[in-house]
Amino acid sequence: MLRLLSLILIGGLILPGAAAADPIISEFMASNRTSATDEDGDRPDWIEIRNPGPAAVNLTGWFLTDTAANTSKWAFPALTVPANGHLIVWA
Repeated sequence: MLRLLSLILIGGLILPGAAAADPIISEFMASNRTSATDEDGDRPDWIEIRNPGPAAVNLTGWFLTDTAANTSKWAFPALTVPANGHLIVWA
């Protein structure tokens, strides 16, 4: 179970002419008993990653972790969060 969450930048994406904004953890649900369900109908913990910027952000090189001793515990697959969009990660 994830107890402490950190979003750590290992590599960044700089788009010429675009104002860059880092994605943020905007919400999370631990001990999910009544919130959203995943595609299997289960209620795992979840983390919402929000991109507040005006340009899409590729999450390649970004990680989630629950321990400072292993900052690259879970790597995001190659995917992009659209401008002003969000992504739900099931934990």
